[in-house]
This record gives sequence, C-alpha cells and structure tokens, in this order.
Amino acid sequence: MWQSASRTFLACLASSVIISAQAQSISPLPETGLWKVESTTLINGQDLMAAIRETQRAMLAQLPPEQRAMMESMMQQDADEEDYDCITESDLANFRNPESLMADIQRDMPGCTISLTESSGNRMAFTGTCDGADGFTGDMQGEIVMVSAREMRHSF
Repeated sequence: MWQSASRTFLACLASSVIISAQAQSISPLPETGLWKVESTTLINGQDLMAAIRETQRAMLAQLPPEQRAMMESMMQQDADEEDYDCITESDLANFRNPESLMADIQRDMPGCTISLTESSGNRMAFTGTCDGADGFTGDMQGEIVMVSAREMRHSF
C-alpha cells in the first residue's frame, strides 16, 4: 500500500511539474470580430511618433501660411486614418496556445528570433533578436496584456 501511495504521489508531482512547465493560455481570451488598433512605437523608452509630430510642428511653424495650411490638411488626412484588425476563431486558437501565438509573431517579423519568456494569467512576455534584414537590428522585448475580452495592450 505504501508503494502504491508513493507511486501515486510521484505521478501527481511529475504531472504538476509538466503542467506548470507548459505555457498557459492568456485569459481572458479576446472576443472575435473587428478590433480598432492603436499603437505607440517606443525606442529606448521614448514615443517615436510623438517626437516626429513635434518635429513636424516645428517645421510647419517655419512655413508661409498658405504652405502651412496645405501641409496641415495633408497631415490631418493621415492622422484621421484608423487601423483595424479582425480577430477570427483561428486567431483564438493561437491565444489558447502561446507557442502558436509566438510562431505567428515570428512569421510577421522575418529576420527576428522570438522566445516566450512568460505566460500566465492575462500576460505573455517575450524577448527577441533581429538581424536587420527588414530594417531593425538589435534586441527587443515585449508583452501582450489582456485587459478584458474587448481590450488588449501590447508593446514591443
């Protein structure tokens, strides 16, 4: 009886170690459908687009009024464009399997090697290295955080 209980305990312990070593799916899962995408690009912790907008404002201030109005009109058209992405049932399968989600990110970033570093609760974190084939060379880190089934935030 002692051997049987001991084997059962060891089997339970081994299975809990195996389960805890596997990446957990992110929770809550996002809802399927059309999502509005808002993004911020940070380089060395600085908002790149904010810096570009500030430079553009300084340059516009130097233009004659007619040219400034024309440029502001063109810039406003660009600013008015919104980005949307559709989350499908197939995408949900990737959220259930963090390694699969990392493989999708890897496909979207050729020339980079991406590794999952954490997957628990509402957060997945990863690191990577890029070789510059598509314009970026260096190390990166990022995370995906599910705020709710209707809101997720990610940073790279």
